[in-house]
Amino acid sequence: MFPKTQILVILLSLVLVIMGCLITASSLQFVIDTYVPIPFLDEWDMIVNWAHKQHETGSVFVTLFDQHNEHRFAIPRLLFIADLTLLDGKGILNLLGVWVVQALHALVLWWLIVRALSMTRWVRVATAGVLLALLFSAMQLDNLAVGFQVQFVGVFFFATLFIWCLLSRARSRRRADGRLLVGILLAMAATFTMANGLLTWIVGLLIGLRERWSWRNLALFALVAVVTFWFYFADFYLSHAQRAIHWNPLDMLQFPWPLFQYTALYLGHALSPNDYSLAMALGGIGSVTALGLLAVFLFDSNETYITSLAARTLTVVTIFILGTAILTSLGRSGLGLTQATEDRYVTPAIIFWISLAASLASLRPPNPVLAGLLRCGALFVVATGLLVVLSHQAGYLKANAHLKNTRLAAVSALLADVYDKQTLSILHPRLHQLTKNNQVLANRKLSFHSLNWAALPGKNLTRDFDLPLSPHCHGYLDQAQLVESEKNSYQLRGWVVDRTTNKAADIVVLTTEDHSVVGIAFAGRPRADIRQHYPNAIDSGWFGYARAKPGQTIKAYALVNDNQSICLLRGNFSRADE
Repeated sequence: MFPKTQILVILLSLVLVIMGCLITASSLQFVIDTYVPIPFLDEWDMIVNWAHKQHETGSVFVTLFDQHNEHRFAIPRLLFIADLTLLDGKGILNLLGVWVVQALHALVLWWLIVRALSMTRWVRVATAGVLLALLFSAMQLDNLAVGFQVQFVGVFFFATLFIWCLLSRARSRRRADGRLLVGILLAMAATFTMANGLLTWIVGLLIGLRERWSWRNLALFALVAVVTFWFYFADFYLSHAQRAIHWNPLDMLQFPWPLFQYTALYLGHALSPNDYSLAMALGGIGSVTALGLLAVFLFDSNETYITSLAARTLTVVTIFILGTAILTSLGRSGLGLTQATEDRYVTPAIIFWISLAASLASLRPPNPVLAGLLRCGALFVVATGLLVVLSHQAGYLKANAHLKNTRLAAVSALLADVYDKQTLSILHPRLHQLTKNNQVLANRKLSFHSLNWAALPGKNLTRDFDLPLSPHCHGYLDQAQLVESEKNSYQLRGWVVDRTTNKAADIVVLTTEDHSVVGIAFAGRPRADIRQHYPNAIDSGWFGYARAKPGQTIKAYALVNDNQSICLLRGNFSRADE
């Protein structure tokens, strides 16, 4: 390699790895900044169910294999139970699990790619940067910022390890039986992480037939697969949502074209988030290409075209994710094609394109022109993925910047027993169920109810707490708005600055005239008019909910001095007598 060319490769590699690190860091910082300990959607029913099981049986482990929609995620439940037990259900362990699993999967994919392709040291560095950018982009915030989604990243991690483990048996005859047993355990882990993990058993049988396992090993694997399927479906039932759309995967086989469209959009949306027609075209091409790779894998018994273990592993990973997309289309296409564009599907789609590109680049066809075309196709996929990630990273972060304030508004509403449909509908679709679930969390001091300030509502601020009055703040309660869906309930707004730090105070306590706490408000909203006077008080606006009866007056106190003192804000809201 010429020195100038080598310098360019080094510079490009450094640029890519720095870009990957920056994208990963910005996504991680977003997750940290927007974290609020509050359950989201399915987490509500899950936590409440555990609380009931704990009360009835004395153990939450009896729920491990309970069905959730079409899933039985026993493995993720172990993490959820640990978070519930050790951290009062704050979701921190769950989020940590998402990032650790995704990081481990990135490492495994990097190792497979550098083994499958002939790479110099700096190209390996560049590959690491590309993987960081693709696997930790903000396009995947639906998975990276929600701890409940650990099963969504976990199933593909287990599947990749499973495929590698089974394919590696041929290279280690002495340890073949041991690797088969490890593979079976990994297939079980994938199965009981998410429903598409069931595909690992089908993939495993294909690998066994292709690798010409002994009848003893093939029979053992098939027997365990049958037992696992029986256990999984023994008392299987359809959820309310599935019954509502008359969901039946077998019925959907009558409509191959919608299934193909859904599958193509599921995979292609990651490369074309804004143009669904282009996404469907790209996903369709990717699907057909993956099927071609499946044929090559099955009939290339002499390993002429797919020459390395790593390349075969990546090829089968591609096929597994294509199978996941098809399986999802069978179960979800009844909800419409746009359902295939949900951001949570970006994670498997990105892994699909990564493994597909690496598989194409590692393929060894006899025609050198075809080999060159395959490498160009792989380069196109990687370049397109990077361009999409780069062009959407800032936009996704900005579009979701409201997430923390939205979550805090929901916390405020729940603490004040104000069930504002507009605010709380993001947490749970059934408001009446959310009311009951919130009471269970409050009684057991779980999630946000485990935090110190959550104990304030219903207490007297001066009589029940030793909080001295401080003069070191400036702020107002300057707006009140009736909540249409709740009687005697109001949205209250204002601003607050802690004058000892010249920054916004985080928490505002809402009380009646006799200091009875009726609500908690949270700062973090932009107030350009205040920032002119307090440049360091970024987002000093606060928002919260409170109940006010006719004739009552609501006052606001900021918690300052590390929540050890209170400071009265100017202004109040007085509700007229009726």
